[in-house]
Amino acid sequence: MNRSRFGFLIASAIVFGGCGSAHEGSMVDGGSVGRDAGPVTPVGGACRPLSTPPTGDLNGDGRADGYRDTEVFLEGGTTACMPGGCIVYHLNGDPRPTCDDTMSECADPAEVMARVFCTCRCAAPPGSTAPTCRCPSGFSCEPVPELSASDMEGSYCLRAGGS
Repeated sequence: MNRSRFGFLIASAIVFGGCGSAHEGSMVDGGSVGRDAGPVTPVGGACRPLSTPPTGDLNGDGRADGYRDTEVFLEGGTTACMPGGCIVYHLNGDPRPTCDDTMSECADPAEVMARVFCTCRCAAPPGSTAPTCRCPSGFSCEPVPELSASDMEGSYCLRAGGS
């Protein structure tokens, strides 16, 4: 993976502290509910990152690459996923519905549905006080090594069998 591109993905993500804890609200199967948070999209719900995908042309075809299937992008602060975040997990291309395939490599809509979704941190690294959540049915708590060099380190709820 191109180190500078990975650094861009991590630097452009808005840091968040997890997806809830006993101190913030009750934990329920299907995601956490934060106190006074209003409607919350559960883990697995559809989301769109607030920031646009990377626009570089690393493969030389003259179009913006979007995300790469070797990368993970995690963005906190995505209103639809509060208090968790929106994850783009190993997606190839630009997930935006307005993607123009003459300008960008557009992601397959079925892949967007499978690989762009609300998530939360289900396990924090040793010594961390970051809040965690419980993964709902159909999801498993998996380490995301691509995030290990950031304060978003930990395991996240990912679709079971969705590597």
